[in-house]
Amino acid sequence: MNKTILAAALGLLTCAAQAETSGNSWAGLVNLYGVADVTLEQVRSVNQAPGTPQINSRTRVSSNNSLLGIKGEKELLDGAAFFQLEYGVIYDGQGNGTGAGSSNNLLSVRDSFVGFKNKYGALQAGVLSLPMRQISGMLNYNPGSTSISNNIPLMATVNGVNVGFHARTNNAVMYTSPTLLEGLKFQVGYAANEGLVSGPGTFNTGGCTSNYPCSPNVSSLGLYWEPANAVMNLYVASERRKDMASSAVASISDVAISNPNKNDGRDSRVVARFDFGDGWRGLVGADRIDINAKYGARTGDSGSISRSASTLGISKLLGKHEFSAYVSQSSALSCGGAAASSAGGTSVCASSNVKGTDASQQSLIWRYWHDPQTVLQAYVTTIQNGSWASYDFDVNPTLNAAFTPSTQRGANPVGFGVGARFAF
Repeated sequence: MNKTILAAALGLLTCAAQAETSGNSWAGLVNLYGVADVTLEQVRSVNQAPGTPQINSRTRVSSNNSLLGIKGEKELLDGAAFFQLEYGVIYDGQGNGTGAGSSNNLLSVRDSFVGFKNKYGALQAGVLSLPMRQISGMLNYNPGSTSISNNIPLMATVNGVNVGFHARTNNAVMYTSPTLLEGLKFQVGYAANEGLVSGPGTFNTGGCTSNYPCSPNVSSLGLYWEPANAVMNLYVASERRKDMASSAVASISDVAISNPNKNDGRDSRVVARFDFGDGWRGLVGADRIDINAKYGARTGDSGSISRSASTLGISKLLGKHEFSAYVSQSSALSCGGAAASSAGGTSVCASSNVKGTDASQQSLIWRYWHDPQTVLQAYVTTIQNGSWASYDFDVNPTLNAAFTPSTQRGANPVGFGVGARFAF
């Protein structure tokens, strides 16, 4: 299906290029673009919990958020109409490096939308990166915020589980304000719970069951301050997700969810980026995720799980060479209410285990910028998990479908890689 859609889109591009220029034509206004980002990596993950397989050193080729898309913009009487159709492209044939059990689908949907803009701002609808995901890219200096050297694992997940805050959002609309005083602008995003099923009988009131999963209701706000020639830029975002996926929430703590209609989470993040001149840049970021749900055997038992994370980054440009480093830290989880009282001895939230859910990550990166679209790179990165933490690399984790169990509790993923990134 994805291949068919892309073929149709490329056909529209060809037709547009051949069409006569007129007031109703998009001829010359549609562009094909893409990124090829591939690395050769050596990864391992050892010191996992006793009795579970260790992931020893292995070599792999990784496709780091490579993409292909078409986009266009056309001026109208009072503004402009625009669209984008973008797909992730898999160059390594392993479904983003996830191993023997993965599919080999060539394409996956990325941000794809239609919109309109004028002097009052821009409105778009489709599959979108809402403000929270957008400022994830501000947490590091990696082009496209990709490769295993990025700091997304600790900054955007809860004990290695992506509960949705670092994900593109379906059925979404977003408004972007024009630039206000001194480089200030804001975004407001919303996603409708289109897939939520409700009704009596078979559907089970609320519809949030294993057969009819929750469809989150998402609201997101971003505030960005980017004054011209300033030493510091500031990015703040907050996102709330109601009716979150029960499987993801439960997998954080290994405590069963008793009422899947009542999962409610919030993520708050702030990032400051600095330009000190002479090729020196720095950043600092902080993030907190809070999740409230119904845990245990009784549907009325409320519980909460929270975690905080922070990161520091620095970058120096010497001619065409760039050197970057990140240090990130994720706190131990805080489990309250039924999330703690319902936790058994094998649960992360058990009092004897939860202190071991902290983690840290360090990354060192070198890049050679041949030109703004062509870069060679090499990096080394490592994550140190507490005895009950399960953080792993973001785009291409060391754990994959060829290995069991489904988590790497207490493991220390390590990897280094060399590769190239081409954009057009």
